[in-house]
This record gives sequence, structure tokens and C-alpha cells, in this order.
Amino acid sequence: MATSLPFSQVDSSITRQYGGSGLGLSIVWKLANMMGGSAGCESEIGKGSRFWFRIQAEHSIEDMDNSAHTDQSDPSDEFALLGNILLVEDNDTNRIVADIFIRKFGGNVLFAENGQQAVDIVQKEHAIDLILMDLHMPIMDGYTATQRIRAWELENHQPRHPIIAVTSDAFEEDRQRCFATGMDDFIVKPFVLDEMKNTLAKWMPNKTKQTSSHTQKEVDQLLIIQHIHNLIPLLEESQFDAIDYFHVLEEAVSGTALASEFAHIGKIIKQCHFHAAVGKLHEMMESQGWAF
Repeated sequence: MATSLPFSQVDSSITRQYGGSGLGLSIVWKLANMMGGSAGCESEIGKGSRFWFRIQAEHSIEDMDNSAHTDQSDPSDEFALLGNILLVEDNDTNRIVADIFIRKFGGNVLFAENGQQAVDIVQKEHAIDLILMDLHMPIMDGYTATQRIRAWELENHQPRHPIIAVTSDAFEEDRQRCFATGMDDFIVKPFVLDEMKNTLAKWMPNKTKQTSSHTQKEVDQLLIIQHIHNLIPLLEESQFDAIDYFHVLEEAVSGTALASEFAHIGKIIKQCHFHAAVGKLHEMMESQGWAF
């Protein structure tokens, strides 16, 4: 992206593969320069492009005041993770940032630099509560590593580890590939503190959840299995009645330890990814040891 000309596509014909005028990139470059910063692009034909900008910014007085009020809150209400996280990431900077965030939340971090290391650690270390899995790594990528971990869990009757994809691929097809591979959720890079906190809170025990765990309802196994039996044929036939019927199942698990897992399956169903939801239901049944 040159400093003298706005961004434009090499192919400006009306039959080009990708649309857009590049106006957004031109605005970003101008705004960055107005704020005393810079912007640029690194591009390689056939591989892709990386756009960046740098600016200097300061905390506003309002943000500092809000932070002060937050710090005065009751310590017993603070969010605190309870458990061990395996961070699978080959980039040094991303490892450092994620480690800082996780430790800020109170979690413990184990590290792996590629998928093969992650598989080895999972098979030997039994105190892992969640896995943050980068997708693109040398030796073994995150997709393959996830498939091998899921296969090992089933073969050895091990509990299912929540696996969260760590990715800069934010397109819907990338997310669906994550779910189809056996991942449970995703965090988009670059990391954002609140997003990571909210995602980890869904899948890991924390101080707030423990204080209210005694109020959880018992799981009515027979009722839930029956509802799943009724739901799966609707999903397999791609019937939209499945969306309505899922509410019945959702009600049955409400307030139980399985509520969050079914909430994730519900999101997949509401997006009409019915066959992916069938796979998730089968995985959940196997992880619970429920006959189908």
C-alpha cells in the first residue's frame, strides 16, 4: 500500500474474482497517519496478504476511573479460573500474550509448540482441564491433533477435553471445519482479554461457578437420551422442526452440569448446521458412556 496512492486491486475489470474498491484500507492509512502512526501491507502472490497499522494511544481518564471502581469490588466476586490449560501455539508472541491473560485469570499454563507435542502431553498428563489449539503449526496442525486426541479419548475411555481453536481464520467455513474436526469453540487472534475470559469461563471451572454448583439439578439420563433419540432423525433429515424440538431437550438439561455443552450444540442447530450437530450429539453420548 503506497503512501502516495490509495489502495486498488491489480485487476480492476468487472469480471475480477474479488470485489471491493479498497476504500476501507485507504481510510485506515489516512487515519493512522493523522494519529501520528503508520500502516502497511506485506503480500505474496499465491499466499495472501497481511495488513497492519500502528498508532500511539493513551488510557482515557474515564477508563482509569472505571478501573479504579472495579478494583474496589468484593474479592469474592472476582473471576478466577480453577485448573490447567494446555496452550498449543508455535508463535512466541502469541504464547506470551496468552500466558499473561491466562495467569491473570488464575489459571495454570502448560505449553506445546506443535500438534504432535500436544497429543503426547494429553496422553501422559491427566490434569489438563482445557486445550487452546492453534490451527496452523509445523509438524502437525491443530486439526490433525484434535482428531487424534478425540480418537485417543474414545479408545481409552477418557473424559472429553474441551478444545478451543485459536485462529485468525474468522470465516464461517473455517469455524465449521473446527466444529467438524471435534473442537468445541474458538478464540480469534489477536487475543482480546474479555473475549478470552468469556470463552474460558464457558468451558472451565471458575470461582463463581463453584459457589453455585451445589444448586445444580441432577441429570435425568433416561429423559435426555429419549429426547436425543427423537431429535437426531429430525437433524439427519434436515427438518427445521429440529430447532423447535431442541428447546424441549434444552429445558431438560437446564440447570444441570450438561447445560453449557448443550448450549453449544444449540448454537450449531440454530445455524442450521444439522449434520454437524448430529456429530456433536454422538460425541457427547460417547463421552458420557450412554448407549445409543
